[in-house]
Amino acid sequence: MGAINSGGGRCAFFRVSADHATIYSGTSGTTEATAASGAALVLGGTTGDGIVVQTDYSITETGELNIKINQTTLDDTSDAAVKVLVPRTSSSATVTTQTLIDETGRSIGGSASGGVHVLCLSYGGVISGGTKRMVYGAIGTLKKTSGGHSQKAGDWVAPGFEFVSVPCLAASGLTIAADLFVADLIDVATITDPVLGYKYYYDRFFLTEAA
Repeated sequence: MGAINSGGGRCAFFRVSADHATIYSGTSGTTEATAASGAALVLGGTTGDGIVVQTDYSITETGELNIKINQTTLDDTSDAAVKVLVPRTSSSATVTTQTLIDETGRSIGGSASGGVHVLCLSYGGVISGGTKRMVYGAIGTLKKTSGGHSQKAGDWVAPGFEFVSVPCLAASGLTIAADLFVADLIDVATITDPVLGYKYYYDRFFLTEAA
């Protein structure tokens, strides 16, 4: 049996359509995303001072995935994206709706944290002795508290981000094209497009790591 040591140091957020059937590129418009560069916001990376220090995953009793990210990305470009994904106006106040499931298993309601719905791809580490990297995929919102930070001399400013998932509404699930994954972590040329299933709060994908 394998184990995973450390994480992937990356988390990407793509806007999605209201029916969760389409992944959009950038921070505005309805052009479908076709590459990893289409993410509205990326935390961490291989260059610069913006890194992901720690990612915490927790799952509630009702199945929602919560992701807390301790990271250092903060500049005018990232903040412009955050303003889209986590609106700073009073009209976008946080609303939490009770989750109910009918007799057929259809789910309504759930937590909504005041932002637009996004697809979160959070990269984990590689299974020991293997070639598969774990990636969490989920649809949800960034909480209104995202972006808060403290600052003092000698310390990096580290805005925290918190994501909470909702069930996928697309009846056929949401297909995530291989090219939306970052090529320095995932072998995008060989993997099969993973699918986030209908009504799934999240899934873990085990994808071949980049060489």
